[in-house]
Amino acid sequence: MKKSLIIMVIVGLILWFPLSANAKDGKWFWESFKFFHKKNNKVKLKHVVQVTPGPAGPQGPAGPPGPAGPAGPPGPAGATGATGPQGPPGAVDQTVIDNLTNQLNDLYERIAFLENNAVIKRFADMGDGTIRDNNTGLIWLKDASCGDLPGTDSSGIANWEDAKAAAAALADGMCGLTDGSAAGTWRLPTHAEWETFYSLVHNYPALVNTVGNVKWREGDAFTGVQASYYWSSTVDPVIANAWIADMANGCMYDNFTTNIGLYVWPVRSGN
Repeated sequence: MKKSLIIMVIVGLILWFPLSANAKDGKWFWESFKFFHKKNNKVKLKHVVQVTPGPAGPQGPAGPPGPAGPAGPPGPAGATGATGPQGPPGAVDQTVIDNLTNQLNDLYERIAFLENNAVIKRFADMGDGTIRDNNTGLIWLKDASCGDLPGTDSSGIANWEDAKAAAAALADGMCGLTDGSAAGTWRLPTHAEWETFYSLVHNYPALVNTVGNVKWREGDAFTGVQASYYWSSTVDPVIANAWIADMANGCMYDNFTTNIGLYVWPVRSGN
């Protein structure tokens, strides 16, 4: 109540004072009123400037992570890695090994049966004075020491040049041939052909009898095979000697091509 009364008195004095004062005093009053009004406004403006936000303070700690987003599509497959080390061997099944062994033994028995019964033989007697080597397809003269060859002695021996000519001259009607072959189709075996032929000699290491003649087993195809040297058509390029085949031990040597007589065993290509 007191506070309201005091406010009313002050308001009344303010309204009354300009009316009771002269014009000059009235001007002074209003100028004073404006002065205090402006000053009050300046204070307010200064206060407004003072409350302008200052520089930002230090950043606060990070908040907790948000929930994970949905998974993206799968990427392309990577390159194939290197092969890993080989694992340890598995357990051995003795039953399987025994079965395989029995099958192999049975196969060997079947092969031996076929060979012993002439169903499969390396050398086939063609019945016309020739023997066919089923391993190479070559046709050999059945008589391995024919004395009817021109240029050889009665034992079928000649030097290298005469041996080549004798083999080339062989034809149907000579040395028991009835194969229809003509002169020029036969020749001396090469070094490589002798090496292949020797597999037979190696299979029969005891082929020489007491008189020095190779004795083939019962049923073997050739006749007149000698435990001696046979000419080949191949020349050793180093010393210019011809290679010769030793039917006594299955080895190859080089020898002079002149003034030495060796056996001639013609061969030709298969039909």
